Amino acid sequence: MHGESMVDAMEQFAEWNDYGQLINRAATLEKELATVQAAIKKMELDNPGLTAVPTATLHERKQYEAAMTAFLREHQTTLSKRDYQMWTTWQTRLNETATHNKLTLSLFSFDLEFYACYKKYLMGVRGNKLSTFGAHVKRLKGFLKWCEGNGYSVGNGWKHKKFAITEEEKEVVYLDDHELNLLWDFQHIKPEYTKQIHMCLFQSLTGLRISDVTKTHHIKTLKVKSGIADYLTAKCQKTEGTYKVPLSLDTRIKEILTLNNFNMKLMSEKHYNKTIKLIVKELYEYHNMEMPVEQIETERVDGKKYVEEVQKNLLLATHSNRRSFISRHINSTEFSHIDVMEMLGSTDLKELQKYIKIDNGALNDKAAANATTRMQHYMRVA
Repeated sequence: MHGESMVDAMEQFAEWNDYGQLINRAATLEKELATVQAAIKKMELDNPGLTAVPTATLHERKQYEAAMTAFLREHQTTLSKRDYQMWTTWQTRLNETATHNKLTLSLFSFDLEFYACYKKYLMGVRGNKLSTFGAHVKRLKGFLKWCEGNGYSVGNGWKHKKFAITEEEKEVVYLDDHELNLLWDFQHIKPEYTKQIHMCLFQSLTGLRISDVTKTHHIKTLKVKSGIADYLTAKCQKTEGTYKVPLSLDTRIKEILTLNNFNMKLMSEKHYNKTIKLIVKELYEYHNMEMPVEQIETERVDGKKYVEEVQKNLLLATHSNRRSFISRHINSTEFSHIDVMEMLGSTDLKELQKYIKIDNGALNDKAAANATTRMQHYMRVA
């Protein structure tokens, strides 16, 4: 009932002193309410998932728009072009969710009802994965925390434990040493793929994030116990750490840098992610090899989980190259977790472990080697 209608009704009720009149009026209102509830029920049956979200006032909408503008302006000056683009894409998807569900956004809109609409739009309409939805929720929470810290009045619905940042159990997929060697040789067979192959090998051999790869590099000579050695070293773009990658890891690191004038900004990340899948497919076909298939557990918009079989090449992207570096070195007997963290400028072991895929063969070889060492020690003691 609108505000003016409510006032009129209250004034009318005040004039009714007769008890019987009030009883009759109550019966009439109950019938009207039953009619309205029946209409709502029919709309819900005709439109599954229909959600009623309160409409924001004009003042609340303006506050939201002002906060969003200030937030993006601040981030535009502090983030790389690539990272800032992720935030603008997030804003676009947020607006699309509101348009699709006929919502007017404010800083009080973000509750569990909105969360359900958000999930259904991103996963149901756009077909995004659960992890992508989780990334959007994470950014939304980051925005709302920023709003609170900058004096804006914000609702509390997004703080509910069910307003969760969802994550999928990610399969660690990467190119192993054999595949990397084949890919390196493939540039002579398919020279049109040279830039993609150089980007893939350089990142896989150094372990650098794509934000650190796509910048001008410099070789620095540092003192070591045995004398001096050449390193790639600089501040990590994403963290406060300093990566220190010895060029002695692989001679191809310096070769790739030299061929590209020490500037590895060869293409956009989007273009690389699209083309590397096709290149690896051609690589396997050229060598008459069967493409491995990975089993990926994922979740549908209704919350049900299922296992999907996906060809390995379709899962490759820039993040696979960092995983390749970390997993290959951890699986070898040459480097410890601490060594790898030192090279990458990382201080978060938990974050590093997300990139590691333990090779069962390497694990068995280490176990056998340790058993042999223990036996030799036992024989010497005996």
